[in-house]
Amino acid sequence: LHNIIAQLEQYKGQVSEIEMKLSMERENFRKTEQLIKDERDSMSTELITQKTLLKEVQAKIFQLATEKDALAKYKSESELWRNRLQDQEKGHSMILEQTRNCLLYTSPSPRDS
Repeated sequence: LHNIIAQLEQYKGQVSEIEMKLSMERENFRKTEQLIKDERDSMSTELITQKTLLKEVQAKIFQLATEKDALAKYKSESELWRNRLQDQEKGHSMILEQTRNCLLYTSPSPRDS
């Protein structure tokens, strides 16, 4: 009986030791679980930030593309008006040249004879 009691005491000590190790493992697991949760939350926040930045960049690209299109249209219209003005200047120059070189012909008047 004395040996059985001693053995039970030894098992009781081993069980206490196992329970303490199990408690420490549970605490380590809880800490690891919290770290994973914190990391996941951090990554979610970072992902939201990245998505927000991506949307801002996409909006800026769209704005720049729109401005580029408007600028190309303005440049095209400016070129069209420039060509029209040059054509008008050529026409005015030709008219001025023709009027400058115009000789007025007058027939002799009967009074001139």
